[in-house]
Amino acid sequence: MKHFQRFVILSILFISNTFQIKAQSKKEVLFSFKSKQNDIISIFRLQNESGLEFLFKPVKGNPLKYPAKKTVKPNWKQFSYGYYFRPGGVENDGLDLNNLYFKLNNQIYVVYEHYVAADNSFEIGFKILNQKEELIKDYSAKKSTVKGSLIDLRHLEEILPTNTFIYEND
Repeated sequence: MKHFQRFVILSILFISNTFQIKAQSKKEVLFSFKSKQNDIISIFRLQNESGLEFLFKPVKGNPLKYPAKKTVKPNWKQFSYGYYFRPGGVENDGLDLNNLYFKLNNQIYVVYEHYVAADNSFEIGFKILNQKEELIKDYSAKKSTVKGSLIDLRHLEEILPTNTFIYEND
């Protein structure tokens, strides 16, 4: 009887772990980084092209997941993406600006990835703005922790396009 109970318990644990692995594999990391404060910001592409998921895990406080609830319908239209590309390198003050936006609780959330050829610099991070587009908080990325790119969103027709850009050239 004890052997049977052990077998049942081990079987349940194995099946539980298998479902957890399958659940985790239903999304892939599209873009991720740690902020200079060690908060984790991630954009996931959901399986079966059903949309995106944003996850902000602060060192202190509660994580923010958007959209908060999973739906059966694709969620592409809950995000908007805009980019501006000016080629030409340093001679033409080349730029490659990429912004992913969503709105939640009267705030605008922006994940950004910007390249400026003039000084060969990357600006990567996550900003929270109020409705007047005034900065509430900026989480700049630790460059060594960046994985993926927002550029991968450039050719997706499902996501809402935008011509709005949050870009500051300090």
